[in-house]
Amino acid sequence: MGGDATAAGQPAAQGVQAPSLPDEAALAAHLAHRRRRAFDAGLSAACYSQGVRLGLIGTALPPWLPTAPPWARQAMRAGHASGLAIAGEGEARPGR
Repeated sequence: MGGDATAAGQPAAQGVQAPSLPDEAALAAHLAHRRRRAFDAGLSAACYSQGVRLGLIGTALPPWLPTAPPWARQAMRAGHASGLAIAGEGEARPGR
């Protein structure tokens, strides 16, 4: 499967928003517009996992992410980069 396919094997459309994943709404409810929220290891892991899922299906990060706490943004961005790399869409940089 190439890097331009969704989990269902269908081509990913450019500029199309991914369907909401089950825990995306819950993450948004806990993190959107809460930049000062204290670090939460469970939510951080959920953000990373959500980022991986979005990267694997080749979709953008959620629009609410810039209003989330810094640790949540970092976790989701790191997961997204990992998902893209696994799907073959990220930049390959061996040794880094």
